Parts: sequence; C-alpha cells; structure tokens
Amino acid sequence: MSDSFQRVANEIARAVSNTQLNGYEDFLNLVNRDRTKIICTGAGRVGLSMRGFTMRLSHLGLNAYFLGETIVPHTGKGDLLLVGSGSGQTSSVLRTVEIAKSKELRVGLITASKESPMSKLSDACVVLNTPNKTLGKDSQTSIQPMTTLFEQTLAVFLDSVVLDLMKKFDENSETMWERHNAIE
Repeated sequence: MSDSFQRVANEIARAVSNTQLNGYEDFLNLVNRDRTKIICTGAGRVGLSMRGFTMRLSHLGLNAYFLGETIVPHTGKGDLLLVGSGSGQTSSVLRTVEIAKSKELRVGLITASKESPMSKLSDACVVLNTPNKTLGKDSQTSIQPMTTLFEQTLAVFLDSVVLDLMKKFDENSETMWERHNAIE
C-alpha cells in the first residue's frame, strides 16, 4: 500500500473522529418523506459530493434535485435547500442561500466554519472538523492540498446521513435498487 494512501486514510479517520456532529439531529430532521422538494448544492468538488448525495436521496424515494440541473422544479415555502460549503461564505452559494431564505425554504448546511454567513442563515448546521479556505495558511492542518480533507470528510458524512435516513424511512439496499436507473 502506498504510504500516501495510508496517510490520507488516517487523516480522514482523524477528521471523522474529531467531529462533534453538533446539530446533526436537527439536520436529519429537516429531511422528511413528504411532498417537500429537496434541492442540494455546493461549488466545485464539494458540489460533486452533494451531487452524489442528491442521487442517494432519490434512491430513498425523496424528491431530490441538484441545483443547476434543468429538471429542478419550482420551490417555495417549506421546501429544503441542503448546502455543502467548507468556508460557509462562497459567494455564489451564499447568494443561493440568501435567495432560498427569502423564499421561505429551510436550509441545512454542512460546513467547516461554525461562524460563517451561511451558518447564521441555516436552520440546521453541522460543522466538520477540517480545514477550510478561510483559515490562514499557518493554521492548515492537513497534509493534502487546499480543501481536499473537507471534501473527503463531507462525502463520508453524507454517506452516513444516507444510512441514518435508510433507518428513519425503513429502507434497505434492495428497496433503493428498485429506484436505481435501470437502463444504464
């Protein structure tokens, strides 16, 4: 095994074990099996993790969409925006959160920055204990470049959310496969 591979795996494990998950129950309680439309978003590599999460929400039978896709329906009061943003202040994503709040959507945020503009606007916020782009270069605590550790930890976190939602909705892998694309 590559030494780098093991170091990255250890770093992700350390980030997961150092994350408190304050606000997790509130975050999980935002997601319900009703007529609520769930819109997920994030910029860059964070957006890739959120896109994968959106797919799993659909496999759970939820009305989930990734912002920017042509099939995103009209949303309004009571619908849900789920956001990934390490810094909690990426301008394009922050503007989306502001618009969502003005339209009375609920907002769930996963971030690495407890004190950010997005966290102040969110109905539920989970802070992952990883570096983010707003920290000074001297405070970087990852061997990996830039915000890679947040992106990886976010993906692991979102997969754990799926497991908890499976339990909440009495789903299993077999029932989710029934909603998977059958023509690929």
